Amino acid sequence: MSVFKENYSRDFIRKIQRALNEICYNTTNFKALVTDGIFGNLSITMLKTAQHILNEPQTGVFEGNVSQQVLKLIQNKYIDEQQLRELSTEYGIEFPMTMAIFEVESKGAGFLPSGRPIILFERHIFYRQVRDFAGINRANELMKLRPDIINTATGGYKGGEAEWDRLRDARNLYNIQALRSASWGLGQVMGFHAERIGFRDVTFMVNSAAVSERQQAGMMLQFCKTDPALLHAIRIKDFPGIAKIYNGSNYAINKYDEKLRDSYKKYA
Repeated sequence: MSVFKENYSRDFIRKIQRALNEICYNTTNFKALVTDGIFGNLSITMLKTAQHILNEPQTGVFEGNVSQQVLKLIQNKYIDEQQLRELSTEYGIEFPMTMAIFEVESKGAGFLPSGRPIILFERHIFYRQVRDFAGINRANELMKLRPDIINTATGGYKGGEAEWDRLRDARNLYNIQALRSASWGLGQVMGFHAERIGFRDVTFMVNSAAVSERQQAGMMLQFCKTDPALLHAIRIKDFPGIAKIYNGSNYAINKYDEKLRDSYKKYA
């Protein structure tokens, strides 16, 4: 018997795998599926786990409540190409450039297997936020205690879900300043840009990022639209210029401009 009763594209199967990861994330010995669009034995096992969670027969066939829950996640949370094209047109940014930024910043997915937005916590930004809010003495005091989350130097990244652990510890010190010190979603927009891109404050931005990739995409496109220099660089395809504005003056260390150019060519 076939796993699927309909013919799904490989891209859509990737989304099914992502949704199964989210449904099964809190199970014992969870190991995230590689979202490659190939529904092999590991994917079938995860499907059966999801069926067990939802109190359904473990048939290994994509049907019933599990299929409804998966399709609901795909429809409400994940973005598709048509939606991205429409958003790009709305903001006046070429679609291949939108895709290039998403791919370089977040590999084209705005959520982790846990269902939480992809983030990167920046300890050097947290230092500045705390310094400006509570004073330099307090920032230096905390840096001695927790240099892993508050520091004058960049780095300290753990990646993936572990970035949420770093954010949690920072929030226990200064909640708003911690949220402003993380980058969020598909475009990895920094929290301290919340007001600039139209949110009342960073908590509204974070709540929006948690809703859907469409919301995250809008955040990134609004970020580009509200920076005239960045928008100009995007429109003339000045990749070093884009990289410098978007990722800072050290962009060349990680070949950010080259990655953008290569990704743009692929989508163009």
